[in-house]
Amino acid sequence: MASIVVVGPHPDDQELGMGGTVARLASQGHTVHLIDMTNGEPTPFGSVETRARESAAAAKVLGVGRTLLGLKNREVTHNIASRHALAALYRVHRPNVIFVPFPIDAHPDHVAVTRIAEDARFDAKLTQTDIPGEPWYPKRIIYY
Repeated sequence: MASIVVVGPHPDDQELGMGGTVARLASQGHTVHLIDMTNGEPTPFGSVETRARESAAAAKVLGVGRTLLGLKNREVTHNIASRHALAALYRVHRPNVIFVPFPIDAHPDHVAVTRIAEDARFDAKLTQTDIPGEPWYPKRIIYY
């Protein structure tokens, strides 16, 4: 079975973008982990607590793990610190496959997260770096 990471800019992006696929992969016995790059707040009608509760419930229903990276919503930028933080999570979860948002999108967070996720894939394999964990190179990247 494969180890799979699904990177999302905000909690709910993975479920909205490929929730059925996530459920199927988990039901087939693959290890699936969702990484939320931001907490998704502020929004007009939400809260950090509501988002956290809902994303935890969704992960439980889907049978997957979930991690919040903690970048600032609406201010995600492609930079070394963000790349290395995500690369460290790739080293922890050691995915064979990474799913990332489709690179052409109206939301700037989505575009930035895709770039970060792509470059973190490269960074995760580097040996002479301060990124924690053992180097790892995910074999495939798939856009949702």
